[in-house]
Amino acid sequence: MTQPTLSQVAGVFRERMPAPALRSHVDRIWTNTFQGPVALDVVPDGCIDVYWTGSGLRIAGPNTEVVTVTTAAAADLAGVRFHPGVAARWLGVPATELLDRHLPLADLWGRRATAGLSDRLARARTATAAAALLEQSLIARLHQVAPADPIADATVAAMCRAGRASKGVVSDLVAEFGWSERTLRRHCHDAFGYGPKTLERILRFQRFLHLLPTGRAPLAALAIDAGYADQAHLAREVRRLSGQSPSKLMADLQA
Repeated sequence: MTQPTLSQVAGVFRERMPAPALRSHVDRIWTNTFQGPVALDVVPDGCIDVYWTGSGLRIAGPNTEVVTVTTAAAADLAGVRFHPGVAARWLGVPATELLDRHLPLADLWGRRATAGLSDRLARARTATAAAALLEQSLIARLHQVAPADPIADATVAAMCRAGRASKGVVSDLVAEFGWSERTLRRHCHDAFGYGPKTLERILRFQRFLHLLPTGRAPLAALAIDAGYADQAHLAREVRRLSGQSPSKLMADLQA
């Protein structure tokens, strides 16, 4: 087994937008195909995924640090990545119950609800076909999804609008929307698996990752654009969330 590789650059990784009916729920439909055993580093992204391993349906809960996932042989993975704060409404449990966990989807939806879909996925000839089946199964379940949480949705939107370092994300949100800190934290834990400060750190880290393939600006400039106070702040946070240096991540994503 080689050293773990960032999941976005391992194997043949592809992603696409979901069908229009799912776009307020699902961020991307993705596939990843490997010709042999591999170790994947999955970094925090604020999201929850449901994915097909080739032999079972699993949930990748929200993680707060890099997680290494291994495949024992060649594999065709297919999955859906929900928008931050959305998946708990589909899965029927608070996101805190999924924090830093990978578990079978049947543990939440039951074997009866997942058996038919698993059988169809097992007959899919390609990862692309499996991804399409997953997408269709979610469209069929739209009527069962719990209503949106306006506090969770507004929290993500406010953090994405900010785009710069904040000295007090909780106090900023409390001042803007008039919620109590206790209410904000409770809704964040239910929707995301962790509190608003952790969510802010992870979304800021993802902004940095999204900036990396687009150009070769100095890290100090990328740090400010992503919302870090400075390059030292960037280096500490990236190391904490990915286990790698910013320059190593840049090299991997620009290779």
